[in-house]
Amino acid sequence: MDNDQIQGNPSVQGGNPESAVPAPEQAAPAPIYTAPANMIPETPGATPLMVGVPRSSIAQAAAEQAARDAVAAEQRKKIDPKILIGIIACIAVIIGSVVVIAIDLMNPPKKGGRSTSGSGSSSSSNDKKEVVPEKEVEPEAEMQRIGSVEHGYISVPKEWTRDVEAGGLTYASSDKTMSVAMNSVALTATDTAKAIADNALARAKITPTLSQPQMTIEKHGTISMYKVYSYNTQTKMWSFEFLFDGEDQRVHSIIVYATDNTSDLLNTIPSSWSVNQNLESTSTTEK
Repeated sequence: MDNDQIQGNPSVQGGNPESAVPAPEQAAPAPIYTAPANMIPETPGATPLMVGVPRSSIAQAAAEQAARDAVAAEQRKKIDPKILIGIIACIAVIIGSVVVIAIDLMNPPKKGGRSTSGSGSSSSSNDKKEVVPEKEVEPEAEMQRIGSVEHGYISVPKEWTRDVEAGGLTYASSDKTMSVAMNSVALTATDTAKAIADNALARAKITPTLSQPQMTIEKHGTISMYKVYSYNTQTKMWSFEFLFDGEDQRVHSIIVYATDNTSDLLNTIPSSWSVNQNLESTSTTEK
């Protein structure tokens, strides 16, 4: 070591150690932490509760909270199962009631009766009884006896008069809606009530103006009669011919013409036949 080096080194020359040896460097004071600009709340006066938390974390937390809120809202929208069951039950009751009403309308109960359908029952009754008008019964017309010794006698309404234009023993009502004609022939082996009736039916079947020709056997009083009838499409009238073998050994014919084929006189007239002018038969028709 040369003198120059010794002179320049205080520790060697015995000088002041404090002035000769540099003091150790002191630690720098801790810097005051200032949050970055992206971590400071933007709202003035807001308390920086999340100082130091990045905004991306805040946004993510907000998004997660929003998602949770959305899920909660969806759950609140869901109907409680008990409420849903109640609604379904009410709909079922309404549908059942509609079905019951529809069945009742399609199958109305009989008047005065009751009807039941479905699990429940519905009854209906008519408080007001339907009044069925009674069939008007015409008063019995005053009758008169007409006929002859040869043809016998029958009873017809007294207002009927002799129809001269028709000829023979013919009587008709004043309105010409009904008339009767009488005739007879001697009873022989070939001229019988049945033979004449068969012939009349055969002629009716081939006559163009006669429709629905039929023949039946009826018992009027104690007499069995052949009834041959048909409808005349030209005159619009029915003809009923009653043929029978009489006790007087004659075949008798009573022909009734009528526009109404349901008149009671169709039974009354043939049932009243008798050989006695003054005796009116009270027997009824038996079929």
